[in-house]
Amino acid sequence: MRKETKRKKEPVLLSSIIDKVLQKAGILSAVRAEQVVQQWETITGSALAQHAQAVRIENGMLFLRAESSAWRNQLFFLKKDLIRKTNEFAGSPLVRDVRFVS
Repeated sequence: MRKETKRKKEPVLLSSIIDKVLQKAGILSAVRAEQVVQQWETITGSALAQHAQAVRIENGMLFLRAESSAWRNQLFFLKKDLIRKTNEFAGSPLVRDVRFVS
């Protein structure tokens, strides 16, 4: 009789399982977008988040609301950095551009 050896399975992160389920359901991007909106202060820091709020992400566009035109101008110059930080947080190229809303 041959002794069967069981293969040891590598541990799997729960987050990767959840991501696979969300991907199969077709809602991973929507969930990531909502996480960005909810965690905006974590992504940008409290100083910036006090003056600009993420409203939504739609079709690769991050919509931001700035408290004033001066902050809107400042954010315009920070667009590339905001896109990079947001995509790093999301773990995927979720945002391609930024638009400002009133």
